[in-house]
Formats: sequence, C-alpha cells, structure tokens
Amino acid sequence: MSNIFDIVTARADYEQGAVVIIDQTQLPGREVYLALKTPEEIWEAIYLLKVRGAPAIGVAAAYGISVCMQKVNEVDDFYREFARVKNYLASSRPTAVNLFTALERMEAALLKCQGAGVEVLKQVLREEAEAIRKEDATACRKIGEYGLSLLKPGMGLLTHCNAGYLAVSEYGTALAPIYLGQEQGFGFSVFADETRPLLQGARLTAFELQKAGVDVTLICDNMASSVMKQGWVQAVLVGCDRVAANGDTANKIGTSGVAVLAKYYGIPFYVLGPTSTIDMDCPTGKEIKIEERDPAEVTISKSIATDLYGGKDLAKFFSMLACVQGLAPICAPVLGGLLLLVTNWRGIFGVLVLIGILLLLVLLRFHDSLSKENRLQGELKERFVYYKEVLRHRKFMYFVLIQVLGMGVMFSYIASSPFVFQEHYHLSPVMYSVCFACNAVAIMLGSLSVVRFRSNEHALRVGVWGFMFLCCCTGAALCMELSVIIR
Repeated sequence: MSNIFDIVTARADYEQGAVVIIDQTQLPGREVYLALKTPEEIWEAIYLLKVRGAPAIGVAAAYGISVCMQKVNEVDDFYREFARVKNYLASSRPTAVNLFTALERMEAALLKCQGAGVEVLKQVLREEAEAIRKEDATACRKIGEYGLSLLKPGMGLLTHCNAGYLAVSEYGTALAPIYLGQEQGFGFSVFADETRPLLQGARLTAFELQKAGVDVTLICDNMASSVMKQGWVQAVLVGCDRVAANGDTANKIGTSGVAVLAKYYGIPFYVLGPTSTIDMDCPTGKEIKIEERDPAEVTISKSIATDLYGGKDLAKFFSMLACVQGLAPICAPVLGGLLLLVTNWRGIFGVLVLIGILLLLVLLRFHDSLSKENRLQGELKERFVYYKEVLRHRKFMYFVLIQVLGMGVMFSYIASSPFVFQEHYHLSPVMYSVCFACNAVAIMLGSLSVVRFRSNEHALRVGVWGFMFLCCCTGAALCMELSVIIR
C-alpha cells in the first residue's frame, strides 16, 4: 500500500449485498478487505474491532442496516426486521455514541416515509447512509482546520490510541490537524502511545502516520511522562468515543492517565471529535456506559495472537495450531509401531528418554523474561485464592465439566484400545497405529472446519453437539472394548 489515503475504511457494495471494510485487526501486516453480508457478520466486525473508531463504527452500522434491509421485499416485514437489526447492531459497542446516533438517524429517515413502498424505503436508507458518511468526512476536515489553528509549526505532539484516517471516513479526528499540517509543511513530530492491550497505537496510528510521511515515534504507554518531562511534547491530541453534556469524555483506556500527566507538565490537552460524538442525553461522565472487554485480551498468549489476527483469521490460526498438535497422535503411534519392528518395549522407553533429554537442553536455553522483583511472590496457599474464584464461576464450570467428561472417555479409549485391537482383533502394532491415526485426522479436519461457520453462535452450537456426539461414540466404543475384555 503506497498511501494511507488509498484505504476505504467502510463502504457499501449493493451489487454483492455487503458492507466492505478493511480488517484493522490484520494491519499493518496485511491489507485485507472483508465483505460483510449478514447482521451477525457486521456485529462481529464491530465488536472484534475489525472496524473501529466511533465515527467509522457509525458509518459501518448505517451501511450495514441499509445493506441488510435490501434483502427484505415485504412491507409488513420491513419495519419489524429493521427494528430487530437495529437493536442487534446497537448491542455491539455500548460506549461509542456514534453507533447509536447513526442507527437512530436511519430509523428517523425510515419513519418519515411511512406508507411508502418497499423500494422507496430501501432507497431512503441508502441515501441516508451515504449522507452520514459524507457528513462525517466534512466534519473531519473542519476538525482538522480548527485543530490546526491551535498548533504551531515544529511542535511535538502526543496521541493515544487511534483517531486517524482508519477511525473515520476521511482524515480522522485527533490526527486530522496533523495530516493538514503535513500538507502545509508544519513539520510536526508525533509520539504515538502503543495503546495496550490491542496496540491500536502501534499497529494503526504509527502505521498510518508513517504512510502519510509524518515524523512519528512509537513509545510505550508508560513512556508518556518521560517524553513530556524532556520537553518533547507541546500538545496532546486524542479522539473520543462519547462526550457527555457537561463535557466529560470517554475514550480508550489510558487516556485519563495521559490527561493527568499533561496537566502536571502544563501541556495543552485537546479532545477532538465531531458533534455526533456529543450525547446531550447523558448529563455527566458517570452516566456513560463503559464497555468492558474480555479479560483474555490482556493475557500474553492471547494478545500476541490478536496482534496478528482477528475474527475468523484468529479462529483459523488456532485451528492450524490444533492441526499441528494433532500431528502428534498421528506420528507417535506410527513411529512407535515401526520402532517395535527393530526393538522391544525397553527400546521405546530408551528413545523417550533421549527425546526428554533433548527437550531439557532446549528448555535450558530459555530464561524468565521478568526481573525477580516483578515475579509473582507469596506462599503457595495464597495462590489457591485465585482457584477459589475460578471455581465459583458457574458458566466456566459447565464448560469444564463437559471437557472433563469428554476427555475422560477419550483417554479411557486411548489407554485400552491398544490391548483390544492388538490382542483381541490381532492387529499388528503398525496397523493399530494407522487405525489410531484416523482419530487424529478426524480431529484435525474438525479444527479446520471451524472457520467455515457463518457465525460464532452457529459454530458454538455445532461444536457442543459435535462434542456430545463424540463423547457418545467414544463411550460406545469403550463399552465394546470392555465387553471384549470381560469375555
């Protein structure tokens, strides 16, 4: 990609009946466009931050409900389906007021045309969605002009999260003055916070500013104080998800910390956003509903994966990982059977000892990345407090119970099947290993199929029923084995 301005954050493609967005969870590594055709796909894209930034979410939602309603051809069904899709999309991101503003505008436009035919209603929604996009683009340009009037050439600027081109239709909000300044030769030096846990600053802000030719330096979130103290920052520019009637502002986690630091060092702190972000029905910041994300987003392993992938691509990544893990039950029995052709069971254990030694040598090359003072301290009994809290989580325990029952049956099968197949059905070790490998192949195929489901709910239903079917089949196989052993 040659220029950040070549990107279209969200657009409607009515010919294929889809909202086309750039998947921001895959930037900067890959530029991937997604065609979202169902309310479930649009909801997932908003919730999983494939499209993000309050204005961009509003535009995507407006396009989304317009595209979805093009498929309804009966007047009696039109308003009912519209209400369903509207309420469903509104539940994806509770903090971003632009989402609700856009959906309410679409509803208001529709209600003005009560009594009109279906085709007229469809056209009204298409025109209103496009109007929302154009108004957002115009607002961003004005924000850039007003913001630039507060800045001077050569300033050092700091920003948090991403409120740039990728978050809106054009230019951005907090980054709009920077882009206009770049066009006019202001020569800004920008410091971009990485913005944990999903690194929107590192992956998106630094990426798009660099693509636009802006002098940008990526810093850790906890470095803001340091660069301010050095005198490198003369102004802070941030976007916002919602502004209350009294001026209270909600934005990405960490923004308030930056604001406190700016006040301490006497640095101007500017919040830039369109009027659509102002919620006059919300008196103060206390009434702003703050979105609480999945705690797993802050765990290291999940963070690394989500830094690279998102949505179905994330599911595909874990599916491929499951496939790699599935190679072990395929290869291990086959190799064991082949080894038995040249040695006995003692030789098998000797090979396992050698493999263990090699793994130990590899393990010794890795060291704890944390300093001693940052490592978890305390007695063992204190650690069990966390397990107590986990055990109280009812929904979690349901899934644990299903997993325990399934794995218990499976490992019973694994432990007893060699004796049944080899001693009672007289299969050779090599032939048994081939039969056993079929189980692993089935698991791998199941893992690869997960990304082909149309929604997370569909995948969950199929997964639960499939897992129960697997338990029944494995249980039946185990009973057959027991009957053979008893005879």
